[in-house]
Amino acid sequence: MRLRSGKSSEEPRSRGGSFDKVTTLWSETAGTGVHQNGFYRVFGAIFLLLSTPPFSLAVWSIFVQHKGSIFDFVSHIKYGCTNFTAFMDGMPGFSLEAVYYVAAFGLFQAFLQLFVPGKTFTGPVSPKGNRPVYIDNGVSCFLITLVAFFASWKMGWFQPARVYDHFGEILNTLNVFAIVLCFLLTVKGCVFPS
Repeated sequence: MRLRSGKSSEEPRSRGGSFDKVTTLWSETAGTGVHQNGFYRVFGAIFLLLSTPPFSLAVWSIFVQHKGSIFDFVSHIKYGCTNFTAFMDGMPGFSLEAVYYVAAFGLFQAFLQLFVPGKTFTGPVSPKGNRPVYIDNGVSCFLITLVAFFASWKMGWFQPARVYDHFGEILNTLNVFAIVLCFLLTVKGCVFPS
């Protein structure tokens, strides 16, 4: 296979395929330099998309509802299989306050990423010829976020304990937002690739 560095090597085109000499760019192999079968890439993405929300809620339940006891959580799951309503009553729901926290934090971070100055870097060329531009302002944004957090807490604008109180609802909000965002990015990638 020919990578951007110009080196040529022979590797299997797919896991079960034969050895073929392939000419490709590094960016066309998802940054790995190795071709993968489309089934594995799609299955892996769908598996992560569907398993992450229940896993995050299970971890939340273990620590919040069961005081860190995996045994109690498993017992609760066994009981929940016979009484689904009681099981779901123990899971966090959604709240407007959780949506507010997620939206406010996201908008604040977007504002910082756009307006905090930093050195500009150009990324690698995408398969469609796009070169993304990045601003090296991550550490500055992190420090500003810490200062804003403590300042808003001291001024009484924000109570950090409320985040703990609504953490399950915040996880639900983030899970739904992530699934919607993944769907929109998939549609964008299929219809308007860059």
